[in-house]
Amino acid sequence: MFTALKDILSWLLGFGAEQTTLRITKLLVFPIKSCKGTSVQETRYTPEGLENDRTIAIIDAKSHSAVTARELSKMLLIHPQIRYDSTDLYGGTIDISFPQDSDCQAFSIPLNPDDELLESWPLAEDVRVWSSRNDGHIIRSIDPDAIFGPDTPSETISNFLGRNVLLVRKGPRPRAVVATPAFPDLKTTTAFQDGYPLLIASESSLRDITRHIRTAATDEDGKLKIYGLNKEVWKDKEFAMERFRPNIVINGDDALPYDEERWEEIKVGELSSGDAGKILLVSRCHRCQIPNMDIETAEPDKSVPSQNIPFTDDAYWSQYVLLFDSPSDVSSLISPHDIRRAIDEAPENLETLITVLSTRLFTLIADHTFPSPPTSSFSPVANITATWGSVSGTERRDPTKEALNCFRVLGRILPVVFEADNSFENDVFWKRKRTNVDAAIGTDRTEPQFIIEEDDSDDEGRPSRQPAASTARPNAVTNEQLEKPLAEKLLSSTIDLMFCCGFTLPSKLQVDHHKINYTIWERGIGSSVDVVGNSQLDSNKAEVLRFLEILLSKTIYTSPNSLLLISNPYVSQLVHDHHTPRRLVLPMLCSLLNTAMNSGSYSNAARAPLTAMGSVGSMVNGVGGMVTNLPYQHLIMRDDAGPALVSLSFGVLLSLLDYQAAEARDIISGGEAVTSPIVPSPSTSDVSAAPTAVTNSFRYFLAKLHRPSDLDYILNGILGILGHHISATHNMLPGSRKIVPHTLETFLFLWKMIELNKV
Repeated sequence: MFTALKDILSWLLGFGAEQTTLRITKLLVFPIKSCKGTSVQETRYTPEGLENDRTIAIIDAKSHSAVTARELSKMLLIHPQIRYDSTDLYGGTIDISFPQDSDCQAFSIPLNPDDELLESWPLAEDVRVWSSRNDGHIIRSIDPDAIFGPDTPSETISNFLGRNVLLVRKGPRPRAVVATPAFPDLKTTTAFQDGYPLLIASESSLRDITRHIRTAATDEDGKLKIYGLNKEVWKDKEFAMERFRPNIVINGDDALPYDEERWEEIKVGELSSGDAGKILLVSRCHRCQIPNMDIETAEPDKSVPSQNIPFTDDAYWSQYVLLFDSPSDVSSLISPHDIRRAIDEAPENLETLITVLSTRLFTLIADHTFPSPPTSSFSPVANITATWGSVSGTERRDPTKEALNCFRVLGRILPVVFEADNSFENDVFWKRKRTNVDAAIGTDRTEPQFIIEEDDSDDEGRPSRQPAASTARPNAVTNEQLEKPLAEKLLSSTIDLMFCCGFTLPSKLQVDHHKINYTIWERGIGSSVDVVGNSQLDSNKAEVLRFLEILLSKTIYTSPNSLLLISNPYVSQLVHDHHTPRRLVLPMLCSLLNTAMNSGSYSNAARAPLTAMGSVGSMVNGVGGMVTNLPYQHLIMRDDAGPALVSLSFGVLLSLLDYQAAEARDIISGGEAVTSPIVPSPSTSDVSAAPTAVTNSFRYFLAKLHRPSDLDYILNGILGILGHHISATHNMLPGSRKIVPHTLETFLFLWKMIELNKV
């Protein structure tokens, strides 16, 4: 523990050989979470933060969840002030006051209550701050003349806020912080702070923010736009540091704006040695809405951007389509924590983002020039009303990048939405919206290029189907009043992009303006022709499948006891015959299956399983005699898309083949759905059940495979993958062959093959 003296202590930054000397310009302590802070000249530091900082919180009287100024902005007007008194039994008091016009009488509570006093206060053991469960002592007044007696603290604040709340002090149970990627073993605890014990801000960063705001306020050309900014107000207005609610404000002659974001640690005091006085900087503070509050009135500052950003603000929303260059960019810049907070604090903005990305994706597919950019300058297309960001009339668009970024950002959002377990997902993805305009989705084709041969017995026992002419996939909403749910349109568009010429298939397969060609990706089952692509097309396929796998992943958020009872609407949409017609199921099934199986057969032209070392003949591929099976080749010729594409093909295929929830359950011979457990009991072991085209089309068609050549092809593919795995792990030359990343998926697929092809 140490004493920090304002304007006296030096802050030394350790950054390799570089050090920067800084000084403290302000110390702020916030005794009650989300209430007004107190500026102090000195304070003590504890492992849980500055002494008395956020050790008290206001919680809902029923749910015991912490209430913050994000929810009740009036909390910013509650002013707790620390008064030290060495003669007082508890070291002083925290004097809590309210605005004069509130008619709420000020009161005091002990500054540092001892154990005896704390034990006399009721203990709430389920105080919730975000996702953490904590304990807290409900503060009682020790003033015999208090207006409401012992309940004065909670009663007074409840009257002021107009809500039944309790004032609690942090209990003895440690509250662990969330570890970060840079500090996975972080063991620090904290009081009622949102994230970590301390929040540090620099004056140089604040000055830069102010400069940007004033530049935007005085910019006549609109090059720097901040949505909703009141230019007249912010031409001269200062942005108060207190809006960001930091504990320690620092400044230095050599400090640059946002330098603190790259610092690793701070040492306090010239005489500090070892770990004494050392503060690790483990995370950046995530932006919330409180800085948009006027700290004097506790009202949203009408001169700063409002919470809800409209759909038409393309200059803002286009960043999510144009900014990212790879999936890793999305992962590093959009954290799950950001998305969770958006769901809690600004669900309208998150819904708008999802709508913008989906609409952009639908628009790209509807454009017959996709994925090639138009030769003329950029112009808006259907459903997009502005120029999508900084793309000028002389710059060329990259529609492929735009489509991939739509998938990447949506794929980042969906898992957090699935785990949230609230109505947000249903309202955004599955609610049918009224419309008077038919929404064109996808491109219709009458016939697939390749068809799986079926014997005459294929229709035996199969439910009746509509004539082929009526199973064509619709490309417009037939109901004039209700359009398709967003999830259904996303699934439809994703399937289309799996078979989009120039995006996932070679451009030469495109016929006229029909760029969607439901062609099987590789030769094998259902096709004897190899569609020769390239690494970029394979990379695009992998990204489309990654998004599709995320869409289908909602099942993992279902409890094991409910897996067979609760349907996954995304998977159900794909596997049911009345949603996805046969002419789409077969190309999807065969493309995924052939892509997976061919990965085990690339060692030689005969597609035989790999041996431990391979023969001379197996080292030569049939493509121009190129050597493709040399030791350590994977270290020289990098192929990131290939293994990822195979793994994702397996993943999507297994997700579809394993699905038997609710209405997708297999049918017993007599026509009754299977209701027995996954592991049959002796009484049900003789019951014969099989999938149908109605319950699960993918299981049904895989079970229909009967030609010896098809079964041999699958067996050789599986043996090839397993042989490759043995070759990579038991080799005379360690590391000479690349490890197979999908061995487990191969075993699972073998299990499904045996399950569905028992005869």
